[in-house]
Amino acid sequence: MRLVVAGQGHVGLPLAVRAAQVGHRVVGYDVHPHRVQQLTAGQSYVRDVASERLRAVLDAGVYSRPPTLPPWPARTSRSSPC
Repeated sequence: MRLVVAGQGHVGLPLAVRAAQVGHRVVGYDVHPHRVQQLTAGQSYVRDVASERLRAVLDAGVYSRPPTLPPWPARTSRSSPC
């Protein structure tokens, strides 16, 4: 199964890594550039996910981050309530 996990914080990153470890192909999305840089480097900033586990799923190709994307939702001069 292919999964996209939006938000790679204290809930999303452990979820994404565990899903990748059990065989799912996972894309982890986050809008924070610093987090994205750390994830790309295989450095975990979440206590529940060791950097070694993160690097293992990155190296296996089952966890990735999308290419550079604009922040979501796109910033506009107008906003509308949901």
